[in-house]
Amino acid sequence: MNEQFRYQAYEGSTTSPLVKVFSWMAVALGITALTSFGVYGALITGLLPVESYMSVVVGSSIVLFITYLWILFSGMLRGRGNPLIPFVIYAGSMGVVLSSLGLIYEAELIGTSFLVSALVFGVFAIYGAYTKSNLTSLGQFITVALFGAIVLMIINLFVGSAQMDWILSFTVFGIVLLMVAYQVWWVKQIAAAGALDRNQSIIAALSLYISFINIFLRVLRYVAMSRRR
Repeated sequence: MNEQFRYQAYEGSTTSPLVKVFSWMAVALGITALTSFGVYGALITGLLPVESYMSVVVGSSIVLFITYLWILFSGMLRGRGNPLIPFVIYAGSMGVVLSSLGLIYEAELIGTSFLVSALVFGVFAIYGAYTKSNLTSLGQFITVALFGAIVLMIINLFVGSAQMDWILSFTVFGIVLLMVAYQVWWVKQIAAAGALDRNQSIIAALSLYISFINIFLRVLRYVAMSRRR
């Protein structure tokens, strides 16, 4: 009876923080979607000149990189500073960059890929939220595997192997999926320890948001390739 009570208390203590993290993630996706639609709409209606569009996308890509470094090296990952401003800037800049997808893919294809990505993301997120296994070793594996994949990607830039590119693409896709499960599990551990405040919730949401965008872009690529065959 006591064990059951402690289990229920543990679940109750982590459910609410997880909801807050996913709510912040939804905010980031909303900002990205609105920005993307806004920029794309401005482009096709002529409000944004075609000759200026690439400059805006390149500038936003630079802002993405700088914002990521800002979060990475400013101490926000360790609980110092307010991550809300870079969080909003990152999501908005990503929206500008992703607005280019509307010029490459049909809206139906983008919508289908988003739904598939949400489903796949949800499966691994649910596993991370409800598993009773210790995923610490999984986190260590992900770190090593991701580092190895990045090294092989750099090597393949010089080799130029299309087969290696696809193998690495699917490998990274698998790593990101495992990362989602680990990220959610890790947030659950922090929440259970009572150490998940608002700023850490935003950082955790940003991490999951980046993983989702990675999943979405890869699913979009795979779905588009399958349609062309």
